[in-house]
Amino acid sequence: MNIEEILKVYAESGQLRQLHSFLEKSNEASETEDLHLKGLTGSQDAFVAAAVFKSTDFNHLFVLSDKEEAAYFQNNLKNLLESKDV
Repeated sequence: MNIEEILKVYAESGQLRQLHSFLEKSNEASETEDLHLKGLTGSQDAFVAAAVFKSTDFNHLFVLSDKEEAAYFQNNLKNLLESKDV
């Protein structure tokens, strides 16, 4: 299974569809709402972010605990979204 197939599985999951719906509604209403995801392990946060990013056409802002965690997350996103500017 390659990365594109894994991202497709993530994008088709019920939880990601709920997340996508929430983001679309927030974007349409021009409301700023915080969203916190819990229980993700390893690089799962980057897979979720990449799957959502690929299915939306607006910008995303991710806030992480520290510089090291942010750099690791950015590197994972760059590897998952090869052709996108991260």
